[in-house]
Amino acid sequence: MNLGVCRALIFTAYLIRYLAVPLNVSEFALMSSEFWKPLPVLGFFVPPLATAFWLRAFETAWFVALALSALGLFTRLSTALAFLLGAYLLWIPHNFGKLHHNDMITVLVTGVLMFSRCGEAWSLDRFFENHRRKKSGRPPETVAPSGEFTWPVRLVWLALATVFFAAGVSKLRHSGLAWITSDNLALMLIKANYMAYIDYPPLLPLGVPLGRLPWACHIIAAATMATELGFPLVLVSRRVRRVLVPVMFFVLIGIMLLFLPSFPELIACFVFFVPWENLKLRSRVAAA
Repeated sequence: MNLGVCRALIFTAYLIRYLAVPLNVSEFALMSSEFWKPLPVLGFFVPPLATAFWLRAFETAWFVALALSALGLFTRLSTALAFLLGAYLLWIPHNFGKLHHNDMITVLVTGVLMFSRCGEAWSLDRFFENHRRKKSGRPPETVAPSGEFTWPVRLVWLALATVFFAAGVSKLRHSGLAWITSDNLALMLIKANYMAYIDYPPLLPLGVPLGRLPWACHIIAAATMATELGFPLVLVSRRVRRVLVPVMFFVLIGIMLLFLPSFPELIACFVFFVPWENLKLRSRVAAA
């Protein structure tokens, strides 16, 4: 159940995210070849840039694959297509002079789920299979607990821990403790209100008031760096997980509200930290 719920929620989240802010990768096919600086995949393979027609077709097929994966219909095939098409489409914008750091987690998560048995529960595949067995007089198929349903969730945890830890290390490497003790965060909060990204103001106009409180900015900066550097501990400690996971979640929400650049792909991955099976058990106990 846990893996099935995570599959349904994460693919639904990715479908909504990329429908709300389309990639429009077909526009890259119309750019001059002078701007095309392809990056190799896996260190040696460079996929060709398809025509605008095929890129639009691939993007439409990707949305269909995301929807089918969320529903758990033809799960093996739909998750494979979601990964392969997504990896190609998300790779294209990186080949025009700027690397983006917010969509790689989408490729990693869909790749993990492609190799997993995420369609065994909370899926139309399971529903139709049980319906066929019921019509034939056979009992519904039961799936025994197995590590096959645990490793995909833990691997997503590992990917997130790597992302957040790398962010903390980058801060220490390039700024050191000055990232905490300087006016860096205060200036970023103030600047976000006057030089908003993509011409939109932050969702909460609290940057200027917060920027005028140096002590608050130092505390927020220290808490952010400590959470990022300590996040790998969630892999080995349940107690740490109960603290750092919600703290990191609200750090991402705070960035979205105060700075506007959001990381919906990362925020969506926090569904993998929710113990869905335990919530189901508690609901049954409460009903009894």
